[in-house]
Amino acid sequence: MKFKVGDWTAIATTNELAKGQECVRIEARAMDVLKLLYENRGAVVSKSELIDTVWKLQVVSDHSITVAISNLRRALNDDPKNPKYIETIPKRGYRLLDTGPERDDVDNALAQHGAPETEKGVPFLIKQHVPKWLMAFVVLCLMALVVWVNSVYEAPTDSPQLFVLDTENATSDPVLDPLAATITELTLDTLSQSEDIQLVRWRYEPDDKAFLNYNDNAWILTPKLVVGERGPLLTMQLKSHMTNRIQWSTTQSVSLRHFRLAEATAMKGLAAALGLTVSINQQPRFSALAEEMYWRARYLWSLRQRDPAIRAQQLLLEVLEIEPSFARAHTALADLYIYKTGGFFYDAEVDPLAKAKWHIEQAELLSPASIDLFLAKAHYALFVNGEAQEALASLIRVVELAPNNVIAWVSYANALASVGKMEDAVEAITIAQSVDPMDPALRLDKVWILFLAERYDEAIVAADDATDLGMSGDLYRGLVWGASGQYQKSVEAWVKHFKSTTPASVQLAARYKSALEAVNNGGHAAAYSILGELVSPSSAIIKAMLYSLAADYEQAHAVLEQTKTAEKNWVKLWAHRVPVLRRMYGYNASTE
Repeated sequence: MKFKVGDWTAIATTNELAKGQECVRIEARAMDVLKLLYENRGAVVSKSELIDTVWKLQVVSDHSITVAISNLRRALNDDPKNPKYIETIPKRGYRLLDTGPERDDVDNALAQHGAPETEKGVPFLIKQHVPKWLMAFVVLCLMALVVWVNSVYEAPTDSPQLFVLDTENATSDPVLDPLAATITELTLDTLSQSEDIQLVRWRYEPDDKAFLNYNDNAWILTPKLVVGERGPLLTMQLKSHMTNRIQWSTTQSVSLRHFRLAEATAMKGLAAALGLTVSINQQPRFSALAEEMYWRARYLWSLRQRDPAIRAQQLLLEVLEIEPSFARAHTALADLYIYKTGGFFYDAEVDPLAKAKWHIEQAELLSPASIDLFLAKAHYALFVNGEAQEALASLIRVVELAPNNVIAWVSYANALASVGKMEDAVEAITIAQSVDPMDPALRLDKVWILFLAERYDEAIVAADDATDLGMSGDLYRGLVWGASGQYQKSVEAWVKHFKSTTPASVQLAARYKSALEAVNNGGHAAAYSILGELVSPSSAIIKAMLYSLAADYEQAHAVLEQTKTAEKNWVKLWAHRVPVLRRMYGYNASTE
């Protein structure tokens, strides 16, 4: 199906927008939204109608619609404050303004065939019986009214985007670095539950180019720790992206003992300045030391790297020694132990997954209705038990309660992909990326989802983006290129990955050379067999993927059979969704 939107031609079958030599590919969900707006062109389409028609029975938040509309506007080069194509109608929905030549053709047809009827109607009577001077006066009054309305009425836009920068420690005192990290994480947590904004965590100092892809209704929050006469001060400044005008600012005395009160006061002022509804806990339930250590651990965990994760674990264990009833410390530890099916801690812990289950049980006794508990239970159901539907039920509650919770959207994407809802999974991971666009680990999460959806070109772009942000994407490039049949690129990426993660040796150098020579000579199966032997048994799934690329399905199956119980559940959940492993299961199905 093709239809016109202004100068653009929308090609629904390929999810493309074309104008002259320009062609832009959009998400399938965004195309469905555009198609519905086109089918109702000129009329307002409510958010509930969009959800019922486009998302059907899936439970989603309004944030999903906002992201789809923002993506459409970006693709169409549409200005939300002066829209040419898509107009926001506050409290009602959206409508398509310009549908191009087809609308003109309809208007021409009406002009040709409908003129006689119009002459017999009210316009004809007015023209015959109302004096010309009175008609001119009415027209002038209407024009004046339009000018006045435009002068006092600001064009409606989507929910404002709030860019939250990491808190800068401008005191030159490294002792306050942990406090800066604490303020950042606490601020993001407070704002994550607001439905009135699109939260964007910006991990670097933004420049003009940083906001090219975002709407004009954007604000920048800059928190800092600065030197005061009697001690450190917390300052926050809210600035308009478009005008560079300071909308709001605050300065609060702050210390490791009183940071919660300072941050809560600041959040109340920010909420008032932006008209937000946020839930603010003004008084800490636990000791200041435990609170500070918890939020610092949360910040370290947000990096999702091994060494920071181990440090976060140590901090959380200390928190529970001080405050055994700190429920959020229990759920945070459970998430740490579950991540990558306990892979960070198997070397140091007897059974991290058993510990995760225990911490979830403790948190459920202490705070049975908390968002963090729902999230931890969803992670355990998905990654440990392989129960995707149970995980989805918990995750839907989390994204409804905290629509800007990036980890919830990442987990939601994984759960959707595990049950085969690939387009929904891509949309969910895109929402996660919109909340934290500078997180390189999140870019790799997106590579994984795109890989499962067999959108290989987009997966490679996401892997390149992760590399630009400082995280190697070679392992993922190797998988994606291998699945798409680009074997030489794939083997070269794998060799590059091994060189960057394994200590150099003469023996390894010889194996790398053998793998590269094999693929250069057309023997990609031999190359993947060599690479499979180099992977540690603890990375059984990766090892099995390489053997599957080598068409050595018996070896791949044997590797997976030797995995730990939790990883077997993971394989059971994902095996028929992973393009590379599907080959192995196709082999088993034909031989058993």
